[in-house]
Amino acid sequence: MGNQPEFQRILIKLSGEALMGNQGFGIAPDMINYVAKEIAKVARMQIQI
Repeated sequence: MGNQPEFQRILIKLSGEALMGNQGFGIAPDMINYVAKEIAKVARMQIQI
């Protein structure tokens, strides 16, 4: 397989619960930053999101 990613296109489903982090409610800014950085890493691999 070499350096080619296994998938060329992915679908991401984000829930509010996943984005609230350790808080009991709302969306945690640090969790948003983490998710955004991870998505950016995937996008730089030329994978369609």
